[in-house]
Formats: sequence, structure tokens, C-alpha cells
Amino acid sequence: MISTWIEHYLNETIYYQRQTDQMGNNMKSILLLAVPLMLTGAASAATTEETDIIGHGEELHQADCSICHGDEVYTRDDRFIKSLQALNKQVLRCRDNTGAAWFDEDTEAVVKFLDSRYYRF
Repeated sequence: MISTWIEHYLNETIYYQRQTDQMGNNMKSILLLAVPLMLTGAASAATTEETDIIGHGEELHQADCSICHGDEVYTRDDRFIKSLQALNKQVLRCRDNTGAAWFDEDTEAVVKFLDSRYYRF
């Protein structure tokens, strides 16, 4: 009788262990599929946001910067902007000199636009 009970207990333990292992494997499979999808979604959102910021910077550039100069200042051989920090300072200088009513986010958008289009720092 005791041996039957022990045998039953061992069989049940093995059964539950297999079920738990199977559930664990299923969870691993779900995580292996879900995590890349979540990361892809986050990357897409970041890419879309970055694209929107650059597009906003391009609009501001067309409206305010191109009044004073064309694109040749960015593409000439002797351009004096050699770093992202220098680009940021120059955009701030131009913003202040022209009186452009930009928020800091607008200035950053113009810097990102110019960097993506011309400089690639």
C-alpha cells in the first residue's frame, strides 16, 4: 500500500514537472518572439520621431535660414563648421541675429536637419 502511494506520488511529481517544463518552454518561446517585436516597435517609433524632428527642422530652415543664405554655406570647401558643437553654436547665433521666434526644440530640430542633410557628424 505504501509502495503504491509512493509510486503514485512519484508519477504525479514527474507529470507536474513535465507540465512545468513544457509551460516554461512555452514562455521562453513567447518571450523569444515577443522581445524582438517589442524592440522593433520601439526602434520604429524612435525612427519616426527622429524623422518628424528633422522634417520640422527643414521647415524652419526653409522659412528662416534661406532668407539670408542658400545651401552653399554648408557645402563649400572652406566651411568653418567642423563639429556638432560648432554647428549648434552657429545655429544659435543665426537664430539670435535674425530674431527667429524658435524654442530650444526648434533650434535642435534645425541642427538635426543640417547635420543629417549636410554635415553628418
